[in-house]
Amino acid sequence: MPEQISPSPAHSRHLRALRLTLTATDPTVAAALDTARHELAATLAATPPTPTTTTLRAALAALALGDDLAATQLLRLCAAHQTPAGTIPGPSAADDPTRLYLLLLARYLAWTGDFGTLREHWPHALSALAHYRSAPPHTGAADWAATLAELAIAAESIGDQATAALLQAESANAPAAHPRAPSEPGEPRKDAADIVVYYIDEILGVHPDAPRNRLVLRPWLPESWDHLELAGLRFGDAEVTLRYRRSGDRHHFTIEQESGAVPARLIFEPAIPANRLVEAIVDGQHAELDPIAEDGRLRVPIQVVLDTARELVFVGGSNLERGGRVRLPVR
Repeated sequence: MPEQISPSPAHSRHLRALRLTLTATDPTVAAALDTARHELAATLAATPPTPTTTTLRAALAALALGDDLAATQLLRLCAAHQTPAGTIPGPSAADDPTRLYLLLLARYLAWTGDFGTLREHWPHALSALAHYRSAPPHTGAADWAATLAELAIAAESIGDQATAALLQAESANAPAAHPRAPSEPGEPRKDAADIVVYYIDEILGVHPDAPRNRLVLRPWLPESWDHLELAGLRFGDAEVTLRYRRSGDRHHFTIEQESGAVPARLIFEPAIPANRLVEAIVDGQHAELDPIAEDGRLRVPIQVVLDTARELVFVGGSNLERGGRVRLPVR
């Protein structure tokens, strides 16, 4: 029988930190995320002496699953290897981690609200940006524009208004913040980081804003799912749980903040498979909302403060009014 090798202390630490869990009607979801957690922990525990796009993508995914220390370690590794020209060299000419360093810095602030780390790395970020203005990165224009848009928010948050304005102008062609997820999940993802992006970004539409103690959730759930539970979603010092169950055209969401010094503000915009909102119930009370038609579904925006568990029920129907917007009658 082959000898089993115990995981290293670093591997075990990363695995414990990756606390987010997701269970759904499709049993492969939980299994896929569990596999991704183990792969991410292995990648981060084996961080090479020089940064790579693989380890930076792993750190970005780890942030979403609750491990912010991995991001801190990778950010410092990148800064230590930055050249006087502003680039962060990878193991080969084709492996350029510099853009992902900038994206990781912006995402780190969004997930943690840690201004100290952002200020520590801001001179390095400005140096990388100065280099890219003379030599654009070897990446897709949409990816680069989206990175600049997120970095602009970080610049504004620490009072660098001049850089924020410049980045906003340069990112004018950034793609939509939440690409529409497919109606049914397939098997399009190749590695652990892609799996996390698929479920956390595309299916659940999670967008943290820890500096403002705000969380955006824009779920686009597969029609075959009739229940899910998302637990251990951490941003700032808060931890949030989302539960969903469906019965026919009735969609029931429960969102609760499990910890955190101050109740967070939730911007919740689920896209339900309907083209008319028959009824909306918020914490047991009928509500008047303004749903919007979007790619064959109905987006239902609402804002609440998570000072208690919130119960949100949306009942869908058909026969959408022309113009794509339906206003519920005043009750």
